[in-house]
Amino acid sequence: MLIKTDREYRDALEQIASQKTQFAATELELAAKGYTPDQVAKLLEPMRTFHMGLVEETAYYERLKRGDLGGIQGIRALGKHLIAMRIAAGITQRELARRMDVHESQVSRDEHDDYHGITLGRAESIVRALGFALEYHARPRTPDAGHGEVDDLPPLA
Repeated sequence: MLIKTDREYRDALEQIASQKTQFAATELELAAKGYTPDQVAKLLEPMRTFHMGLVEETAYYERLKRGDLGGIQGIRALGKHLIAMRIAAGITQRELARRMDVHESQVSRDEHDDYHGITLGRAESIVRALGFALEYHARPRTPDAGHGEVDDLPPLA
């Protein structure tokens, strides 16, 4: 899940606080039922994994709000990066819609789908509306360090 709005960020913070309370109560409840500390840890592991993911997402959103975009690796990440640029620029979905001369619901739908299927021309328009410039760089295809596979982009003709 990518946090895309201040409201989602506030909701996530509330959920994190609630989960912390829930962890403590659940640990006590399970211990009272006779579960060992190892069993309790295993039972709570899925909840803690989800919790840590939410904590990481809020930290990422906070980083974006400070303007720290990082880099984009691969065209598939373009949609998430467009959302990250909007957040880093401090621009709401409503303001982006105004700048793009589209309805706010269009921006909301696009972001909900992580701009799936966006054209590079439309991406450039969004980038300009956000006050950024889009640069293209190419590199030779290389094996993926983790999987031994090459990028699945077609070769240049």
